[in-house]
Amino acid sequence: MKNLYELLEDYILKYLPLERGYSKNTVVSYYTSIKQFIEYLKKDLSIKQENITVYDFGRKNVGNYLLHIEENGNSISTRNQRRASLISFVSYCTMIEPLYQNVLDDIRLVRPKKDVRHKLDFLTVEEYKDFISVIDLNSFNGLRHYTLINLMYDSAARVSEVINIRTEDLSYGSNNSIRIKGKGNKYRIVYITSHTVKLIDDYLKKYEISEGYLFLNKQKKKMSRFGVEFLVNRYYDLACKKCPALISKNVTPHTFRHTKACHMLINGTSLPVIQRFLGHSSVSTTEIYLDLTSDAVIKAVEKAAEMIGDDDSFVEAKWKDDEIRRKLEMVFQKE
Repeated sequence: MKNLYELLEDYILKYLPLERGYSKNTVVSYYTSIKQFIEYLKKDLSIKQENITVYDFGRKNVGNYLLHIEENGNSISTRNQRRASLISFVSYCTMIEPLYQNVLDDIRLVRPKKDVRHKLDFLTVEEYKDFISVIDLNSFNGLRHYTLINLMYDSAARVSEVINIRTEDLSYGSNNSIRIKGKGNKYRIVYITSHTVKLIDDYLKKYEISEGYLFLNKQKKKMSRFGVEFLVNRYYDLACKKCPALISKNVTPHTFRHTKACHMLINGTSLPVIQRFLGHSSVSTTEIYLDLTSDAVIKAVEKAAEMIGDDDSFVEAKWKDDEIRRKLEMVFQKE
């Protein structure tokens, strides 16, 4: 029978990235959640590290841990993400060693906590037009920025998806489409308008781009999500002067994805179609995400789990098995 650390090694290095196809950031997030829970067992419950087993992942310990991190300032979204990560790990352990089934049944009794959903703004058609109208197409990078924002809206793609689009992902013909690599390294086909197709064609010709990533920065490298956020903030400030109604709205790169989905819903597009368009694995996610009220106000689900990339504690982890620790940490240092 494998011990806790052997199970953790296989779960992190093999099961999540290879069998489930999870991205590096997602795997790191799961790893950090489990590691922090083990640190809680050691420090707060005084359980020696060599004595910690899967049986310590029961309802009582996990419930107290989640209450502990919430009382120490973590959001409900983070609390629920930690819970999901621990349940996922115990579920994997049960798949390998069925004798842990009672632990899995026990931990599943810890329910996710409901959060107050905050309004996630979307733009009306007029507000969207005002926003893109402030982009100076006569400036050197004007067409690049105009094409980028139009594509974010038209495709409703996430920022990470847009910046990873390559020229070979474009497919024109009877149906203009783009192949987008989404969460879990899953691809989906998104259809775009002829207007966006023309913008992309003009953009490629002007900047002489024939291969590689579609959107590049000044250093001719793939544009970063922070670069996109900077541009959106820049044009948001300009747009507020033209359209005062925007001042009360929180506009981010994700706003364009949300805006497109809302416009589709308002125009009568069915939820299953929107689900496939957005790349949601379940229509239930879309139903929550697009909770349109009688006042045409969209409410979004809680934000995704916080990125763990800046969490230095990941590098500082101290495991009983140094070899496992070394492999777990080194694997995520690779490009």
